[in-house]
Amino acid sequence: NLSFSYTWMSSDRFGFVRKANLHNLGSQPASCRFIDGLQNLLPANVDRDMQTVFSTLVDAYKKNELLPESGIGIYALSSIPVDRAEPSESLTANTVWSTGLDDPVYLLSTCQLDDFRQGKSIKQETDMCGVRGAYLVQSKTTLLAGGSTEWFIVAETNQDACDIAELETKRPSKSELLAD
Repeated sequence: NLSFSYTWMSSDRFGFVRKANLHNLGSQPASCRFIDGLQNLLPANVDRDMQTVFSTLVDAYKKNELLPESGIGIYALSSIPVDRAEPSESLTANTVWSTGLDDPVYLLSTCQLDDFRQGKSIKQETDMCGVRGAYLVQSKTTLLAGGSTEWFIVAETNQDACDIAELETKRPSKSELLAD
């Protein structure tokens, strides 16, 4: 007796915004543990041609990092793959963050999904290298009869260090996400 729905929105200010809603259609309270999020996230500086031709090499350079206090996932390359003997830093990242869930546990990969599906506990991931990126959020809730809960997942591209620092200190509220 649970219903899940979501809506994708684009925002000039916040990038891609996904609003999700879990609703109890039953006449009794319902408790559940769930996981929601995005898979196969690409880091910044990876275009379609690079991903198509060099996907395995790109996987080797991927770095997924979580800022635990804010729940911001950062998806970047450790360096930009080049054919020359010179350093090529990757100075931007794609970010994903969420708001609206109680006591979230964050995953940066899909490595623990089978454990979750088997009812086992999962451990928060803060640093993953060389694996495809994901931003998964586990939470628990109890919904009253007819009750619901909503949350947001926001994905932004090509963020530099200043953008990420500002996001960490000035997280938008649900109403700001809907107003943009």
